[in-house]
Amino acid sequence: MCRRQIIVLIGVLGFLFLKSEYGCAQTTTGLADTIKVGMLISDSIYQEARQAAELAIDEANSEWQSNKKFKLVNRSMEGPWGTGAKQTVDLVFNEQVYAIIGSHDGRNAHLAEQVIAKTQVVYVSAWAADPTLSQAYVPWFFSLVPNNIQQAKALCTHMYKTGNFSNVLVISNADYDAETGAKFFEAEVKEQGFHLPAKFVYSSDSNLDALKSRFREQQTEAIVLFGDAAWASKIIQLAKEEKIGIYGSWLITGESLTEEFKLQNLDDVIGIDAVYWTSEKGKLFSEKYKKKYGTLPGATAAYAYDATHFVLAEINKSGFDRELFKSRLRSASYQGITGKIEFDNLGNLKKEVQLVEIKNGIPHAAGN
Repeated sequence: MCRRQIIVLIGVLGFLFLKSEYGCAQTTTGLADTIKVGMLISDSIYQEARQAAELAIDEANSEWQSNKKFKLVNRSMEGPWGTGAKQTVDLVFNEQVYAIIGSHDGRNAHLAEQVIAKTQVVYVSAWAADPTLSQAYVPWFFSLVPNNIQQAKALCTHMYKTGNFSNVLVISNADYDAETGAKFFEAEVKEQGFHLPAKFVYSSDSNLDALKSRFREQQTEAIVLFGDAAWASKIIQLAKEEKIGIYGSWLITGESLTEEFKLQNLDDVIGIDAVYWTSEKGKLFSEKYKKKYGTLPGATAAYAYDATHFVLAEINKSGFDRELFKSRLRSASYQGITGKIEFDNLGNLKKEVQLVEIKNGIPHAAGN
């Protein structure tokens, strides 16, 4: 049995068991004064997504005139394999949420998707970029983030055409999202007809010397990183010393950016534009977030904030009718801090991916 089939089986069995325990999900128009929106995060130690979502909830409750109030119900997916499915079912049946916002890894997103496929509760991905999520053809799945195929097209085009690099090295860690991103980048390079890049799995500082040797033996001209900022920090420094071009998937702009790895340390890196860095709406969000939580937000927070505001706005426009809310989303159009939010027929974000280059801690549009 293949991995995908195992994931499907776990999700279906979990759904059938928990359905008998919790009963049927609410599908009629909600009349309660409190409108719940669920949030799933990978690990309780990472709180940016929750904080950004709560900021969006607070703004909606104070600014919109309504006798109903929104409430965020947060769940962590840490624990034994399959916890993600159980937590999703809990949000659907126990909490009876209108929608679930997922700010977590792609592997757990597949589990959550199995539940929402059966329960018909809206799921909005605000972080996982695995394009196979939309290929399951679940009508209630939507993604606010550029998926790995969209990211790969932008990175590949700039590296091979604008940068005119030929000796490229793909560097990733063993994380599911990093490996998936690297796989789709390699597929895009092949699709565009360029020379396939070499690959290096960087697991720890212990193989930093091996990476340095690889740079010199291969005469590496540019690298593309698939992993978070804390993981990438030493690789970026080494690449600068070796005068190698540096590209990164948007994973390097995530939550760790505001804790142990500052934006200035991404100088000379060309990566996926989180938009909120440069837009006026995004700057205002950053100011409000810092005022409330004492630190600047990373891309994790920005996308969670947009996902929450988008969901709340559509619930409000639907008159708090669950079925009307669901029917509106496919054709919805919303201007968020991360850019315009519109979906294709599979629930993917319809948006051309832009690249930025960090100079002196400030993002600028990457040259074409």
